[in-house]
Amino acid sequence: MRAVTWLVGFVIPMAVPLSGQPVWAQHTVDVSVSADVAGQTISPGTTVNWEITAEITAGDGLGLALISVDFLQNPANPEQIALPPGDTLPAGMESFLPPNGITNPGAPPLYGFGGTPSGNNLKQIGGGQNTSGAVTVVGDVGVGSAQVVAEGSFSAPSTVGLYEYQIESAVARVLDAINAPPECSPVSPATITMGTAAFQFTVQMPSCICGDIDGSGGGSNLADFATFAACYGYAAPNPPDCDEQALACSDLDGNGTIDLADFATFAAFYGLDTTYTVPSCILP
Repeated sequence: MRAVTWLVGFVIPMAVPLSGQPVWAQHTVDVSVSADVAGQTISPGTTVNWEITAEITAGDGLGLALISVDFLQNPANPEQIALPPGDTLPAGMESFLPPNGITNPGAPPLYGFGGTPSGNNLKQIGGGQNTSGAVTVVGDVGVGSAQVVAEGSFSAPSTVGLYEYQIESAVARVLDAINAPPECSPVSPATITMGTAAFQFTVQMPSCICGDIDGSGGGSNLADFATFAACYGYAAPNPPDCDEQALACSDLDGNGTIDLADFATFAAFYGLDTTYTVPSCILP
């Protein structure tokens, strides 16, 4: 897919003297990403809630005029997933959204604010205020404290291992002055610093209770046997009836293959409600 450049190519008024050369004010914007499960070990399918923040940390800017950032998954992740665009507009970012603001093209109500899918990643999350003098500009966005500029969620992948998600290619413009319409409000580009550029989590299968193959709780029953039978003879998942979790819970002795020894153990635990976990399925 071709690179998306529409948002960051949008022209907003800059301070330009008679010499014709722009005079930029000196601003620094810190951009960070975080997630509620960062640093944790979670199960496949767990909802991962992420947010991106931006704060003007240097200069006397009057607020963010534009923010754009890419959200990517590390190519070394055990499994690549299609990251869904951010699905909510954080409070304080209303003026960055059409009709008063501008984003990459997309369907309302968020248009392209939540990011433009590119492969499995998201390009140019964010938007810009219209500083041309057509509408009133909102100040103080990202001044004095970090502003949540975008947020969203995705389901943790099903393959176990360590995962990393990161932000890059951040672009920001900062308001140098705020004028009432129809006068434009000049802006300057900002130097970007990355406070926290990535977060990680580990996906791990939850513990399996011996005999409770389907994870329904209680003593093992015919439903557990049906799941066990679907995995019997396999050493790798065989979807849809034998997924990774079902395979792990059927491997009662932990030798990597669902075989007769596992069936013998399952039979011994049939009907019992225990706290023993795989692969320590040995009755006293």
